[in-house]
Formats: sequence, structure tokens, C-alpha cells
Amino acid sequence: SAPRLWRRLSCLVTPDRDCSPDIGVPSAARRFTLLQLAVLAAGWLLNFTPAALAFPLVIALLVPIRTYVLPSLFSPAELTVLDGPEEHAGMMADFGADDAGAGGYGPPPAMKRPGGAGWVFYSS
Repeated sequence: SAPRLWRRLSCLVTPDRDCSPDIGVPSAARRFTLLQLAVLAAGWLLNFTPAALAFPLVIALLVPIRTYVLPSLFSPAELTVLDGPEEHAGMMADFGADDAGAGGYGPPPAMKRPGGAGWVFYSS
């Protein structure tokens, strides 16, 4: 979230002892923030080149970066702190952690037929 980003940005120029305690390990927060700024700059600079049409590809690459690259740069505990508790809870809900019957994939409860058989399609 934006307030957490601002706290991590301020941690870039302050000593470890003065960094906000909710950002976790200051060195990990600094690396994460610098990586965020680098990706933001790359996306922004891409818009000034003839390859600007590839901008959606940069956005799509954020998922594999988060899934495969960040775990090799940060420990799971650091990532949990850097993601923040609200993002982690939201991500788990998005993947169906609370809907074991559908395995996280399937229609929302309002779209399921009574008895759970098949999909219901509504037309207007």
C-alpha cells in the first residue's frame, strides 16, 4: 500500500534504528523498495520508446517476477512482512483458501446451482 511504500522510501535515507518497525528488516525493505523503483522506472521509460506497445507485457511480467524472482532474493518471512498482512490475506482469499470445495477455481457462490451441479448462466 502507498503508506508502506512511503515508509520504505524514508528508510532508504535513514539509519536502521530510525526506520519504521512495521517494514521488517531494513536491509530487505531497502532492496525491495529499490527493486520496486527500478521496475516502475523501466515501465515509465518504456512509454517513451517505440516499444511502448509492450507496456502490458511489462505489467503481465510482474506476476512471474513476484512468483519466481522475489523468493530467490528474499526469505519467506521477509516477503510476508514486505507484502503486508492485508495483501497476504487478500491474495489467499483470491486463490480460494476459504473455498476448499471448488479448489479455489470455479464460479462464485451466487453462480453455483443448488446442490453444486454445474454453472448457472444469467442473461438479460
